[in-house]
Amino acid sequence: MWGFGLEFWENRSLAPEWNDNATTPESVQENNPFGYALFNNYMAPVVSKPKIHIVDLCFKIMKEEFPGMSQSKTFFIKYKLIMV
Repeated sequence: MWGFGLEFWENRSLAPEWNDNATTPESVQENNPFGYALFNNYMAPVVSKPKIHIVDLCFKIMKEEFPGMSQSKTFFIKYKLIMV
């Protein structure tokens, strides 16, 4: 919903695992109205948009710590490790 996907996704896509028909807030609202409403009603009020340079730094750190993995997978792994 914050528009970071195209910046950080490999080949600017999450295919084949995910459909690319929801890469902007407008396309999420059109293709997934329930998810759009869920995000705006429950997440947006309590979670703020991160600064892009901080997200970029996370990807750079992950690339150094897990050099054989894709950036999107390493960020997910690190996030899950931190949250556990």
